[in-house]
Amino acid sequence: MAVCLTYPALADKAKEPSKIFDSKETSKIFDSSKELSNTYQASCIVNFKGNSDIHAAAFQGLISSSAVAGKAGRDVLKVTGKDIGGYIIIQTLVKGQNEYTFELKVKLPDNDPEIKPLAEEFLAAVIKNMESSLNETYNNQRNLLLAPVQSAREELNDAKLEFEKVTGVSPVSETIEKQLDMVVDLSTLDDDMAIYEALDILSKSIKPALPIAVMWKDLSENAFIEKEEPVGIDGGNMSAVRLGTALNLVLKSVGGNSAKVGYAIEGGILIIATREQLPAPVPAVELFGDFQLIRNNLVRDKANYELEIAEQEAYHLAIIKQINTVSYDMKLRVKTDEITDQLREIVKLRDKRFRDLDYVSSMSNAQPKPNQADINKAKEDLAKAKIDYAKRRQEVGKEAGGDKLRELNDKLGDIAVDVSVRKAMYAVVKKQLNEVDAMLAAASKYESKRSAIKVAKTALADAEYKVEELEKQQANLTPPVVTVIGAN
Repeated sequence: MAVCLTYPALADKAKEPSKIFDSKETSKIFDSSKELSNTYQASCIVNFKGNSDIHAAAFQGLISSSAVAGKAGRDVLKVTGKDIGGYIIIQTLVKGQNEYTFELKVKLPDNDPEIKPLAEEFLAAVIKNMESSLNETYNNQRNLLLAPVQSAREELNDAKLEFEKVTGVSPVSETIEKQLDMVVDLSTLDDDMAIYEALDILSKSIKPALPIAVMWKDLSENAFIEKEEPVGIDGGNMSAVRLGTALNLVLKSVGGNSAKVGYAIEGGILIIATREQLPAPVPAVELFGDFQLIRNNLVRDKANYELEIAEQEAYHLAIIKQINTVSYDMKLRVKTDEITDQLREIVKLRDKRFRDLDYVSSMSNAQPKPNQADINKAKEDLAKAKIDYAKRRQEVGKEAGGDKLRELNDKLGDIAVDVSVRKAMYAVVKKQLNEVDAMLAAASKYESKRSAIKVAKTALADAEYKVEELEKQQANLTPPVVTVIGAN
């Protein structure tokens, strides 16, 4: 999403704070078929919202990169080999978790004949290219989750087949299980919506409707939950969510941390009540036999995941340090480069020479007056010095890091997804380990058949939990939103 106002064409509109212009209107404002803006300066306020933590240095590096500012320079200004990033000034206004607001300014040199006065058009192109780069990063993160989610769903399907084979679950119950595995649109859920209304939306989100029976009296007397209470869930990011995941979220929301509320399937109906009042599922059994070996494997897996998570988090910090180091090196190299310093002094001298000649020429009683050829020559020398200075700054900046900042920022997103997947797997292993420990305490008094049933039940529950956690991550992964407002 992009909204944009720029200087000076939209100055009047900028005085209307309640007015929001969408991206279509923006594209019309900067339509290349219209008269050129003839501006050397443009600015606006940019607000970015996304899933990853915001690092100002990385964001500034993204905007100054060849894919953003460089492309805008090539497409709009039709120039190459210049310090395009030097025409852009970024000032941080507000920086928070998952949000970054800054002022984006464009100042084109008015004494460089190669640079056209297209500040408005250049600013619009920078914003467009920035959105494209951010969306590309988001799509990469989203695609990284597809394989783990698909794999988890396949494991869940295998677990269901094994559970049915061992326990002989009724076809009706299996049908409801399949309904709960369907992906539905629950974006109409609202924080203030009553619990009974939310459950009705869940029930009717599929066809045929999910048969739900709620034991309201039990919930009121034993869990202090009333049907008119707000559900406390915003469905804004639930346009494509597994129905079983959504049901669990609703029950967790209304039940709080007590975990008193649950559901069971019996006689072709999904019953919601306190766990004490729910029908008994498959007869409770405990594991025995070689489950000490299983426990050893789980302990090993748990330790491995802990190590992998620690390594990835350390890598995350290392990348952030690299970003800061590259940004610092770029500034330091430009500041301390001897040639750059000499060229800067040349620019100052030639600028003074040009201004002195121009000033003397404007004085009516000055004798002798410089001729126009000398003034023109001084102006040409100044322009050449500035071009040489800009080229040197660009060369030094590129050697010090340049587009590497964008590459490092992409790595941050990849690491965040990788850590999330490993944490989900770690949670599954930890849960399995706790269950196995409890099972081993009384394992010896049950026979092998009942142990097989428990194995199947545990595998099914773990597979459901894994799918739920990964799909929750998938649902929470929202596209980046760039909002550009205001004009100067």
